[in-house]
Amino acid sequence: MTYSQLDAKTLTRRIGSGTVHTNLLFRADIRYEYSVAGTSYSGTDVTIERIWTQDKAVAKSTLQRYPIGARVTVYYDPSTPRRSVLEPGMKGGWPAQIELGVIFCVVSLIGFAIASYLKRSGS
Repeated sequence: MTYSQLDAKTLTRRIGSGTVHTNLLFRADIRYEYSVAGTSYSGTDVTIERIWTQDKAVAKSTLQRYPIGARVTVYYDPSTPRRSVLEPGMKGGWPAQIELGVIFCVVSLIGFAIASYLKRSGS
């Protein structure tokens, strides 16, 4: 680990006719170095998604797992070694689950429609 700091940003959204919502968001801003087959690379991604959170403790927890100077396992794409993460897999929580559920439902409905059409046209 070569860099590990708390990053913060303010997100301001205007809703409707002038209502302004402001949120303070946090994330772990980290950098690490690794080498593959003698070639050096650097990375910044903990997970596939760049996660900003309103919960400062969540970002601090990530920083505690990755302090400067720590030796870490880096997971990289063998076909493109510059693409790397420290924590592989989906960490999207319920939004990702909803997206996958919607995709599954749409594909299922299309399949049922095709099967129904084929059954009617075959009779």
